[in-house]
Amino acid sequence: MSIDETDQILDRLELIEDRCELADDDERELVLASLRSDDEDVREAAKAAANAAIDDALCEALLDLLADGDADPEARSGAAIALGPSLELCDVDGFDDEDATPPISEEMFTRTRAALKAIYRDAKAPTIVRRRALEAAVRAPEEWQEGAVRGAWKSGDPEWRVTAIFSMGILGGFDETIIEAMDDADVDIACEAVYASMEASIESAVPKLIGFARNADADQSLRLAAIETLGGIGGDLGIAALEELSADDDDEIAAAADDALDMQAAITELVGVGLDDDDDYEFEDDDADDEDDDDDYEFEDDDADPEDDEEKEPPN
Repeated sequence: MSIDETDQILDRLELIEDRCELADDDERELVLASLRSDDEDVREAAKAAANAAIDDALCEALLDLLADGDADPEARSGAAIALGPSLELCDVDGFDDEDATPPISEEMFTRTRAALKAIYRDAKAPTIVRRRALEAAVRAPEEWQEGAVRGAWKSGDPEWRVTAIFSMGILGGFDETIIEAMDDADVDIACEAVYASMEASIESAVPKLIGFARNADADQSLRLAAIETLGGIGGDLGIAALEELSADDDDEIAAAADDALDMQAAITELVGVGLDDDDDYEFEDDDADDEDDDDDYEFEDDDADPEDDEEKEPPN
């Protein structure tokens, strides 16, 4: 594919995303074909377009792609990611409010949740597909997911642990685990934990985040993640640190701090009050009865011999 052709596809996908609607079947096919593209930029644009313009027909097509064992794992995992935001919208708004406009029908919502759970539990599916299925599924929380997330975290597999921390940020109730994971020797896990603290609005993580942001010897990606997260969480301490870092000698750090301050200002304007003044954010103690809970969960080894694999039921 030539550069011009790629640019044209990206332009069309961006138009779909901006419009939040598919004009016809050709656009639906464009999104699906783009999810199968070898070009990473095209795949990412296709996910964004699908997120914005999903309807029942596109959702069904994404489920077909997700279930296609012959499709490229990147395409299948992209389909899973594209399903996540619509699940979240439906879960938040529900289907009983006359003023709500869920992007997909209740029937499709139920089918999607079941499909993602089935893919996660399929030991024959590629790891990346199972991981993305879990990451999408937690957008609409169900009881089985806590066991899956705890199992993924305890698996020892770095990729599954990244998925676990991401999912903890979405589900909530894992504050202490997320904060501890920020010190993980694996930078990918540490960065994911930093972002998860923003997703879960963990204000108690702010001092640690400030330490990362100020530490010139820390990994640059971790510093940048901490700075962005401080912008999302806000609070007097975080904002003061960002103002200090906006004058940092490292141009990349200074620019990131400026962006984070802009983000906090936008959040404050949107909600009418800084997140640090909001008393509504409460999270469960994830260490409560932790030892008892651990016995209920076992992580499935997706590399195990399929003949030896015995599917384990999630907790009721």
